[in-house]
Amino acid sequence: MCENPIDPSQNGCLRAGVWKNDLNSVMQITSSYGQIRGFYCSVVGQATSSYMLSGRYLVGTPNTVIMGWTVAWQNFKMKTESSTSWSAISYTGDVIESVSSDVIPDSALERR
Repeated sequence: MCENPIDPSQNGCLRAGVWKNDLNSVMQITSSYGQIRGFYCSVVGQATSSYMLSGRYLVGTPNTVIMGWTVAWQNFKMKTESSTSWSAISYTGDVIESVSSDVIPDSALERR
């Protein structure tokens, strides 16, 4: 499901498509009218199917898109015990190799 190509008409923010991370999990997103919809297919842990994702986007300038989306992790009983959210600012011409949701403690951040 996650690796199916998307319909070009469902790419309002010009960042929609099929994405794969370093762990080979796959995310498929579509976007239109400020909304992001799609699926996240995890290969980590005991995941057995895809998880729905949803979010919002804003085209800040012709070359900049601000995005945020959330996946609610549901078990086989359809109970959601946790969720993960991502946010990004994407510039035209960016090459995105992977997306990370690691939490970095404030003490580990370098002050500039």
